[in-house]
Amino acid sequence: MNLNFLFGHKKSFFAICKSNRQMVIQLFIFFTLVILINSPNYSQADEGMWPINLFPTLKVNNDHNFNVKQDWLNHTMLSSVRLRGGCSGGFVSESGLILTNHHCARSCIAQLSTENNDYIKNGFYAKKQNDELKCPDIEINQLVEISNVTAQIQKATQNKVGKAFNDLFQSISSKITSQCSNSKTKDKIHCEVVKLYNGGLYHLYKYKRYQDVRLVFAPEESIATFGGDIDNFNFPRYDFDVSFIRVYENDKPIFTQNYFPWSTHGAIENELTFVTGNPWKTSRMKTHAILETMRDIDLRDNIYINNELHEKLLEFQKKGDEQRRISTDLIFFIENNLKVYKGQQQVLMNSEFMNNKKNQEQEIINILKTEHSNLYRKFGTAWNEIEMATKEYRKISNQLTYIAYNSFGSDLYNYAQTLIRGASELQKNNDQRLPEFTDSNLPRIKQMLLSTSPINNELEILNMEFYLEKMKEQLPTHPLVLKLFMNDSASIIAKKIINGTNLKEIKEREKLFNGGIRAIKNSQDPLIIWAQLIDQFALPLRKKFEKEIKSKIDANNEKIATVFFKLYGKNISPDATSTLRITYGQVKGYKDHDNEEIAPFTKLAGAFERSTNVAPFIIPDSWQKNKNQLNLDTPFNFVSTHEMIGGFSGSPMINTKSELVGLAFDGNKYSISGAFYYDSNLSRTVSVHSNAILELLDKVYGTERLLSEITSPTSAKTKE
Repeated sequence: MNLNFLFGHKKSFFAICKSNRQMVIQLFIFFTLVILINSPNYSQADEGMWPINLFPTLKVNNDHNFNVKQDWLNHTMLSSVRLRGGCSGGFVSESGLILTNHHCARSCIAQLSTENNDYIKNGFYAKKQNDELKCPDIEINQLVEISNVTAQIQKATQNKVGKAFNDLFQSISSKITSQCSNSKTKDKIHCEVVKLYNGGLYHLYKYKRYQDVRLVFAPEESIATFGGDIDNFNFPRYDFDVSFIRVYENDKPIFTQNYFPWSTHGAIENELTFVTGNPWKTSRMKTHAILETMRDIDLRDNIYINNELHEKLLEFQKKGDEQRRISTDLIFFIENNLKVYKGQQQVLMNSEFMNNKKNQEQEIINILKTEHSNLYRKFGTAWNEIEMATKEYRKISNQLTYIAYNSFGSDLYNYAQTLIRGASELQKNNDQRLPEFTDSNLPRIKQMLLSTSPINNELEILNMEFYLEKMKEQLPTHPLVLKLFMNDSASIIAKKIINGTNLKEIKEREKLFNGGIRAIKNSQDPLIIWAQLIDQFALPLRKKFEKEIKSKIDANNEKIATVFFKLYGKNISPDATSTLRITYGQVKGYKDHDNEEIAPFTKLAGAFERSTNVAPFIIPDSWQKNKNQLNLDTPFNFVSTHEMIGGFSGSPMINTKSELVGLAFDGNKYSISGAFYYDSNLSRTVSVHSNAILELLDKVYGTERLLSEITSPTSAKTKE
């Protein structure tokens, strides 16, 4: 369980401003929103992950002499896509071709692989359109419209807190999304209400939904993840973290007039460029109490669980090549998460950072009390209300982690829980259901339940056994734990459940879904029976948290946002929300904490020089065989001042002509603190250069059909 709370400030700022109380209000809010944190290298520069409809066109024009027109923004929005579940991408041809990262398409590549045909290890290329393989689980969302629904939601939830706020918010949100996506269009349209500025604004995002997505190209894992965990969040880098997928509709590639044509020169140092993607979450406007909870509970637990599971999986890999193949994807995911969690915890362990945040919050409350009594009467208790809610959260955090939100690392358990809850929820009116079962989300639920993704019993058992052991360790006297472990060990329970269930069969899942509540009640499947027992405890816990704790935090965050708007306005970008954002910046090197100058570009030659023929520094045979054909001076990876957090992976980097010049795939180690603040002197996005992609597709992979498509005269049209 992770509430993603947070942020903090600079001691010298507080001391300077203390003498002028009115100035404190204005500057406190300004630096809170821009995130003036404990960084000696802080500079504002081009900070901001901007919703496309709130983009600071005037500032960009003033700072960079580029007139951002509405047509340019519309084209950028329609050319960008979200991979549902955590990544980004962009259309790069009129035939629905999407460029994204290898690690973003990795789940598809792994699901299509077999013991005898390992596309993760060997790569994949569809020489003909008929060779393109359908991904079992990928859904593509293309944002097509944004509308402001703030007045509707705030009117419905005005003066409400706790359960009343939660119920009204869910009800009005469901009604709004239902009107956006009716029964005739829900399979092709997805709508969601997006909370911005902690509830200061609510926007309705309307997406075109595509669920027929096919793999076109992926390189070998060894070069897509070159450097592995050692180089992760570092630079220089030499990764070909690239893949191509294609969107189909009615069994044919879609036609789109909106895509990013390929640049003839690629990214250039100091040139104004833009990254467009879907960053997950930032915590730059969170309160001190939320920040403390994130540090003490969420990050601590996430690090503990991931560390132990990582060790268990490494032991599992020693069993053989097949065990290594099926678990590598999960290990990759865990290692990346651990670096993020540990980096964020390091920021929050800084006592000066934390103390200054707390002091400045109290100062703003005191000023409201003495100089803005009307605002204080309406909103002055919001900070304290949030602190009280976080104390309640702490009391049940273990139960939330190990019961309410515990998926046991199991796809099969997820199927069972979805079937059980779906049978119950779908009997209710749309506005009374759990959010994931509203009409707008049902196509995604069906896609997941009917996925052809392979399931490995051995890995399922390992994960379930691990999470059962953690549950028993952390909640030894809980009634659910006593029931689950009445007769058997975690190992025996996991083997009985996984080996005994029929939910591995798509037809069985489809039958239970279509059969509804009666089919679930009559089912003798051991996993369905077991999951129903768990849900007797898990669902009430979840509802208690969401209606009594999270809703209180949400309602009071909205009050704080209102204070900010009244005193400062909306000139700072809102926290990330897993929705489309655009950042702007430049290709630029940096000087690290060791005072070493880091050049902005690496070259293809550097990958061969760094190769040791020992994982994770193995250059694949395809590269070695064609080394003499390559222009080794071609720029390979590069860094830029754009903001980078999770969710931006796979984001296209474009120039002012909307031409693709690079593909974002990572951040450097200084970007990990991006959840809390941005430092333009140190924080960098790491991307693959567009010239390197062309060079390698041509001279290593021989992808004639793909190259022709992305460099054809039609694709090369410049869209001003």
